[in-house]
Amino acid sequence: MKIYCGYKSFTRDCRPRWLLEELGMAYEMVQVDIFAGEGDKPAYLAKNPLGKVPFLEDDDAGIFESGAIVAYLADKYGIPRIAPELTSSRRAEYLQWMFFAPATLDSPATRLVANRYLFPSKEGAEEQAQKAQKEFAGPAKVLERALAGRTFLVGEEFSAADIMVGSALVWADKGQGLKDYPALKAYLERLAARPAFQKVYAPTEREYTGHEGRAAAG
Repeated sequence: MKIYCGYKSFTRDCRPRWLLEELGMAYEMVQVDIFAGEGDKPAYLAKNPLGKVPFLEDDDAGIFESGAIVAYLADKYGIPRIAPELTSSRRAEYLQWMFFAPATLDSPATRLVANRYLFPSKEGAEEQAQKAQKEFAGPAKVLERALAGRTFLVGEEFSAADIMVGSALVWADKGQGLKDYPALKAYLERLAARPAFQKVYAPTEREYTGHEGRAAAG
């Protein structure tokens, strides 16, 4: 199994890598520096016509889009450990949060990380970040209500839905978007305490711990 991925902890390849670490599965990372134009080379475009990361090769399957990759891996290798069975009563809620991340959270979260973390000196960056913060507020409140009295999104069991949503919260937090949402901050800290999370996000260690003595990553 191969995952074509970027070089930074804010790229979406973190999602399938985190899932594979949770499952304890072996995989090969093939780095594609999309910022240097490697995604536009014919050999890579033949795999992923979008020229982006991630891209997964698993036997004869080739898949782009991080959410599709996570869903594929969770259903093929993670039922019932990381994804509810198809007939489970928890399956509907699980799918809801799986799609909630790319459809609703990703846009404001990525604009927050871009304007306050990656390119804060760009003209108009803070203005754009404030607009993203307002857009983020609605989904954030929905998430906080959903997490009330829960450890994870689908009851007490960690699932691939936590990976999809949690990875978006990583970006939002890098963009200072969680300061008004203590329940989301606490949820992200729980996710960051997981060894699989730490393996993927290790380069920016300590960002989600609040102190140096606790192992976590950003």
